[in-house]
Order: sequence, then C-alpha cells, then structure tokens
Amino acid sequence: MLAATGGLFMKQIITAEQLLFLKRHSLVVLFICYLPHITNQPIWLLFTFIAAITYRVIADSFHYAPLPWWMRAFVVISFLFVLSSIPISSSFFISLLLTFIILKCLELNTIRDLKALILSNFLLIFSALIISQDLLMIGYMFFALFANLSLMIKLSAPEVPLRKISSKSGKQLLIIIPFSLLLFYVFPRFEPLWRIPNATKVNTSLDDKLTPGSLSGMFGDDSTVMQITFTKEPVLRGYWRGMTMSFYNGETWYTADYDAKKLNILPSLSRQRSADYEILLEPTHRKYLYYQGFVVASEPHLLFSTNHGLLRRNQSIVNKRFAYAAKVSKAPYQPLNSKEYAQSTQLPPNANPRLTAWTKNIYRQQHFNTKSFTTYLKNYIHDQPFWYSLNPPPLGFTNNQMDKFWFDTQAGYCEHYASALTFILRTAGIPARVVVGYYGGEWNPFTRAITIKQNHAHAWLEYWQEDVGWQRFDPTTFIPPSRIDSAIYNRNMMLSAQHEDMTLADFSWRARILLIRNSLKFYTERWFTYYNHHTQQHLLRNLGLQRIKSDQLLQISVTAIPVFFILLGLYYQWRQRVRLDPLIHEYHALQHSFRLFDLRIKPSDTLKQQCDSLTNKMPALSSTLNEFIKRYEQLRLIRDSENKKDNKRQTILLFRQLRIKLTEYK
Repeated sequence: MLAATGGLFMKQIITAEQLLFLKRHSLVVLFICYLPHITNQPIWLLFTFIAAITYRVIADSFHYAPLPWWMRAFVVISFLFVLSSIPISSSFFISLLLTFIILKCLELNTIRDLKALILSNFLLIFSALIISQDLLMIGYMFFALFANLSLMIKLSAPEVPLRKISSKSGKQLLIIIPFSLLLFYVFPRFEPLWRIPNATKVNTSLDDKLTPGSLSGMFGDDSTVMQITFTKEPVLRGYWRGMTMSFYNGETWYTADYDAKKLNILPSLSRQRSADYEILLEPTHRKYLYYQGFVVASEPHLLFSTNHGLLRRNQSIVNKRFAYAAKVSKAPYQPLNSKEYAQSTQLPPNANPRLTAWTKNIYRQQHFNTKSFTTYLKNYIHDQPFWYSLNPPPLGFTNNQMDKFWFDTQAGYCEHYASALTFILRTAGIPARVVVGYYGGEWNPFTRAITIKQNHAHAWLEYWQEDVGWQRFDPTTFIPPSRIDSAIYNRNMMLSAQHEDMTLADFSWRARILLIRNSLKFYTERWFTYYNHHTQQHLLRNLGLQRIKSDQLLQISVTAIPVFFILLGLYYQWRQRVRLDPLIHEYHALQHSFRLFDLRIKPSDTLKQQCDSLTNKMPALSSTLNEFIKRYEQLRLIRDSENKKDNKRQTILLFRQLRIKLTEYK
C-alpha cells in the first residue's frame, strides 16, 4: 500500500497511448463507485453523469480540444444554481460530491486530474454507507476499493499488465484488512462532533395514539423493528410492550401525561446484575423503548415506570439505531393511588350507551367479582361470532364505535378487541388500560436472536386485580381458529411452531437460504456496521478487559499505527532480501564496505576495477585485494555444472572473508 501510494504522487513519464488507457480505466472504476447512488440521487444528476462520461469517451477518441474557460464557468454556475434548491441533508452532500466528479470528468486531461478522481472515488465509496448498511453494501465496498486500488497502482506503473495489477491490489487489501479491523474494534467509539440531517425515508412505526385500524394496516409491512438476543432462555412468544394508553376520548386512545421527574433512573448493569436480554432497536422516531417484564437495571441508564414504560434518559426520540440491555424481575405489588385509579377508569361521557348498559348488567350477574367477570368475557368472546379480521367493516368517526363493533360488526383486529374490553372493564369500575407493542418474532437458532418486524405489531390490555396487581388480558387468544383470517392464522401457526432447539432440518430449502443470509446480516450489523460504544464495551467485557477506559484505548490505537507501519516496512525489507540472490546480496554488502573508505564507485565499474581503485587509495591492502581477485577469477572461470552450487557457495564465502578483513583494517 505504501509503495503504491508513494508511486501515485511521483513524477512519471506516461505516453499518450497509456494516458488514454488510464482515462478509460478510470471511467470504468468511476461507474462502479457510482452504482449505489443511481436510485438515491435526482434523475437529472444521473443523466448528467452519463452525459459527462459519454462526452469524455468521444473527446478522447477524436482528440477534441478541452472546453473553453467560459463554457466551463457556465456549467459550474448552472450546477450551483440547481444545487441551491436541494435542502441541506446527507443526500445534498453526496449530490455535491457527484457534481464535483461530473465537472472533473469534463476536464479529465492530465495525470493530476486522474489523481483527483481517484481520491474522489474513495469518498464516493464510503458515502454509500449513508444510503445503506446492508450486507451486500459491505461486499460492494470491498469490490469498489479493489477496483480503485487497481487504478491507483496502474497509474504508478502503467507498463505493468492489468492482471498483475489486480493481484497486487488484492494482496494489499489482504495486508491492510487485518490491521484495519483491529483498529476498528480497538479505537474508542465517540459520538460525532456534528450531525448532518438525514433525509432518508421514515418507515411506518407504532404511534403514541391508537384508533381502530391503526395496526391492521401494518400487517403487510415486514421491515425490521428490533433484534433481541438473550443471555438465558429465550422468550419466543413474548409480549414486548412499548406504550401504555390510559386516556380515551371515545374514538382514540392516548398515552397519559406524566411527570418526567418521577420516572425512576435505572441502575447500570454489573456482574451481579447481568442482562436478561439485549435489544438492537431500529429508528422508530418515537421516544418509547420496548421491553418485557419489570426492568430493574439497564445499560445505558434508562428511565422506567410501570405506568409509562421505558424511555431514554434524555427522553429523546429514537432517530437512529439504539442498543440497550435490560435486567428484569417479578413486578412488586404496589397499590394504585388516587391519580392512577382515576387515569385507569376514565371514560368519555355518553359514549357507547348499549355497551355500557350490557356491561353493568353482566357485571351485576357476576356478583361484582373481577375474576369471574373476566372469565365470563373470555368465554363470551369464544362463544359469540367474533372474527379476528384484517379488513373489518369501518366503524365511523363517532363515540359509539364500540357499540357498533361489539353488537353489530363483531369483526376486528387486535386494537378493536383491546379497546372494547378496556372500555367494558372501565365501565364496570375495574381499572384497565390499553398496551401497544409487539408479539412474537422470528426465532433464528444460529444467532440465538429474535427478529421482530412491523407486522408483529399488537395491542392488548391490562386490568387491575386487588392484592395481585396488573394482569395481562389478550382477547384475540380466545377467538377460535375457525374465525381467524387465514393470513393471521398462518402467521400465528408459524410463531407457535418455533422452539429453542430448531435446526436446519426444521426449515424448507428456501427458508434455510434466508436463515443463513439473515444470520450473516445479523453478525455483520452487530459487529461491524453498527459497532458502537455499547457493543465495544460488551466485547471488552467478554474478553475480560472491561477495566480499560476510552483514553487507554485511544493510546493503544495511536501507538499501534506507527508500530504497524514499522513492522510492515521490516516485512517488505525481509521479503526483498529473501527474493534477492544471496550472491548479489553479498556483492552489495562488499560494495558498502568499499564505500567506508570514501571510494567512489560507478555503476559501470567491474569488481576488479573497484579493487584497483581501493588499492591505489590504500596500498597496504594490495596483497589482500590481489589474492581476492585471483581467487575470484578462478571461481568464476569454473565451467563444471556439477559443482555450480559449490562454486557459488565458495564465492559468497570469499566475499564475506574480504569484508571481515576490510572491517578489521578500518
């Protein structure tokens, strides 16, 4: 790498034919580096890029003169005018880089222009990570780096065949990759000093309000929400709660207001409090985190409340990937205070009169007993013709929605049932609340992780039972399979078929390929693409190096860089010495001994001429040098091929003996 980089900035004599080949080579490499940006940049920029490359090929083929200065100035001003209309974002800066490259293509006339294009290609390659961090993008980056390195080496050695250039480029990548990975994992992970607003598309995510139809529309969305790894036994069919809805206006459920100062700051994890699970959460653009169980410790520090959920300590929204770990235990019993009771029994006035009357009548028949009343509701849902449907009839925008659902349509998705049952329990005076989150997930036996997607979004409810606490109630689990839409039923069957000890034999061949691909993606993202401070601390903890601080990591990294290049230089020197003929090596060492006597040696001087020059300068060495030349000529005149190796060995020994004598004399 050093040799190639150094050669890039050395003066070279390149013929016109070689320069033309280098230009065409550079355009091919440029197109490879541009590929990831084709679908993420304005269409006018793509057409301009193609036009610039086409012009460059035609201009070089027909030897057109460079564009006049006034035309180049006009093109630059036109580009700046168009770019001024693009909002400032990461996409804007990539467009600016592409604009520079397009302009450079128009004047790709000299070696200096090629050097600038190579450096721009490196920026273009790494800017692709802003667009995507997929596993395929990592593979593309290595291929693009290989292509750009081959162009860089070709520029420093244009006469070398491209096949040898590719081999050299590959070897340099193999040498530099291990050191780069070491630095990548050891160098302390800091937050960026500045951020560029990102204009990427926002995926659908759970909202902090819930209306009938909110979740059913997400069933077709298979984008990933989070990946969960377990340190103990995995939870394959768990309820991962996010938001707790306590306020109802007759149409929509909302999260209750809370006092941030009253939220508990969770203690950090330790050896005594190891995490039960770790979550890698995708950007949700919401402030609520997802969890299961009663959280007692976390990493990093988080805020937690049983009534309001889990939040980041600064209560900021999750606008980029966020990793956290949690330790859970059994929730302690805490009686409701007056404010919590009022929040959990709040109802809008005059809403759903039919359902209100029905509830009071049934609750009276159950002797106002909470346990028997909830049992009756479970049996009622099972026995009555309720359907678990993705496309239920619309309920309209009215505060009598639950009347229409419970008595008329009797078909709905999970949010319909959670909303109706919460209303019924509150009407009976039983504290209840809607919970929104995710259920289940796709288990990967290789990575030992669960992947939860948007189509796993789910709503259920909790009701209060004296001397016990909050109890989960999922009404959809009591609907018979015959009254469940096939798409929902098939998804539920897939979730129920998962078990911890699954192997490849449990999957079809298509599912196996997908499983292996997802496993590679998981490890790549976890230990490379999204390697952050938390992941680094986790790695150091596993290696028993948790006591090393960030400043010590920085010292190790800074020290490792010069040490690596020193060792690399010594390695190249050793390789050259190994490849060099031992006889030639001894001859060069003997010449070095001659120079110790301030003897000027010309490249054309023979060994006898060098010895004669040293004899004239140092007469005392005449007998030693004459004897050396005589013996040397005898060895060189031997023609017997059988003794060729022995002859060479004796010549090397003769050179060494003379060097020793010269050193002693000096």
